[in-house]
Amino acid sequence: MEGYNSNKVIEQQLRQLGVKEGDILLVHASLKSLGQPRVKAEMVIKGIETVLGEKGTLLMPTLTYKQVDGYKNDTFSVKDTESEVGILSECFRRMPGVVRSLHPTHSVCARGRFANELVATHYMDNTPCGPNSPYRLLKEMGGHILIIGCGLEKNTSMHGVEELVQPEYLFGDIIEYKLYNGNREKSFKKYKTHNFQGITQRYDRLKDILEEEKDIKEITILDAQCYLINARTMWKKAYDTMQKNRYYFVDQL
Repeated sequence: MEGYNSNKVIEQQLRQLGVKEGDILLVHASLKSLGQPRVKAEMVIKGIETVLGEKGTLLMPTLTYKQVDGYKNDTFSVKDTESEVGILSECFRRMPGVVRSLHPTHSVCARGRFANELVATHYMDNTPCGPNSPYRLLKEMGGHILIIGCGLEKNTSMHGVEELVQPEYLFGDIIEYKLYNGNREKSFKKYKTHNFQGITQRYDRLKDILEEEKDIKEITILDAQCYLINARTMWKKAYDTMQKNRYYFVDQL
């Protein structure tokens, strides 16, 4: 990679995709998908934040639903529980100035202008992607979803749309969790968990209902297939679609 500045390439291609200074950006990413062994997580995060600028806000889901399953382990700590959805999200979680929402299975980390505003109220919900979650607030604040190399199926915001419609496959058991906030203060709360048994998620079908270049844009960054989605439009069109067919975004097994 001599003479090849991957940071600059990432920044240029993000701008080409449509990421702008001051954007609020929720990122799902696979570091491996970029296909460059010398590209480290810190480099990718820096590239994204450089494009967003000082007025931008970066968010990443730091999900923990496998390790904090409510049965073998019912304890979540904002400070100590590691993200299980990739190196990038865990690297971001550990960075200075990053704040994390209080939720046992679907927490989100954020840094930037609106970081605190986006994560502060997640604790108020009793579902993963409720009205006070960063996923819903992203939509209301006119943000975007950036997917780097992990496919449209990895789109946690779609669970928020499903929570509005409440299809039969969505919810599982109600479980009480032990929670430790950013000050390591303990509390207990019951949550309606997600289920998804008996179905396969097909959020890739968003491409069939979103308008190219307006609602969803696609580009290759290094070796990764990437998408930029207008969150507000996605929520509206996905909700309207599910009102007509509650099973549109899943296949039954």
